[in-house]
Amino acid sequence: MKNPFESARNPDLRGSWDALLRAAKAARRTAILTNTDLIVSEDGRTRRIKPADLQEVASAGQGSNPVTAHDACTPGLA
Repeated sequence: MKNPFESARNPDLRGSWDALLRAAKAARRTAILTNTDLIVSEDGRTRRIKPADLQEVASAGQGSNPVTAHDACTPGLA
């Protein structure tokens, strides 16, 4: 996923993308470890992603991008 903040004038804003990626990865890891659904909002809709789906993506080696990796476990999303 492209960094949407890369051209921001404020250096803190430019660096915030990496922080968002780390937070998303931590949320996915916590959901797997605690066996709880990950709740995400996409296009104004709320979705639940099961820990088993998160684990499947992570174990397949696709979990390196914490923002978009959950899409791989949901049919119809790219």
